[in-house]
Amino acid sequence: MSNCKEIIWTDYPERRCSRKAKLDGYCKQHHPASVKKRQEDSERRQLAIAQREIAVLKQREIDLVNVLAKLHESVCYQLGPSDDSSPYKVNYEIFGEVKEVLSATKQQR
Repeated sequence: MSNCKEIIWTDYPERRCSRKAKLDGYCKQHHPASVKKRQEDSERRQLAIAQREIAVLKQREIDLVNVLAKLHESVCYQLGPSDDSSPYKVNYEIFGEVKEVLSATKQQR
C-alpha cells in the first residue's frame, strides 16, 4: 500500500500525508468525500449557533423595546400645574428595570 496522495503543511511545506491510502489513493481523513462531509457538518453547526444567537438578540430587542416603552410612559407625561419647576414627574423605579435589562445585555455579550 502506498501513502495518501494529499499534500499537507507541517514543519516543512508541501509534504505528502504519511498515512496509508485506503480509499482512492487517500487516507480516511483526506478522502474528498470525508472532507466534504466534515465541512458540511461544521457549516451546519455554525448555522445552528448563528440562529440561536439571532433568536437571543431578537428577544433582547423585544425586552429593550418594552422597557423603553415603560420608561417613556413613566417619564414623559405631563402633570397638571405644580409648584415644582419641572412639569414632568419621574418614576425612578422604572430606571431600576432599565438598568437590569442593560446589565443583562452586557453580561450576555
